[in-house]
Amino acid sequence: MLDKHRVGYGIVFVFFVGCEQAAMTGERLRQANLSYTEIVHSTLDRVVKTAQIIHKYLPTAPLHADDLLVEGGPIPPLPTITYWQLPQKVKEII
Repeated sequence: MLDKHRVGYGIVFVFFVGCEQAAMTGERLRQANLSYTEIVHSTLDRVVKTAQIIHKYLPTAPLHADDLLVEGGPIPPLPTITYWQLPQKVKEII
């Protein structure tokens, strides 16, 4: 039987560690003193959150969500899933 408190704590802990790592990444990129034209990220919620944290350190680089950066796509999943198909945007490119 799973201990709901431990599972919940683990999720919260991972969330805070991820936010801290994103902030450190943003600071490191800022310190590199390079010219960033944009921050491109996938549309997954956790990735959007990470990009927003990094954006705080690179405010002149606009955020740009790109559906082509979806985890797993455009490669079929293994094991196969009967309802999986290429995203429409990918179909238009190939």
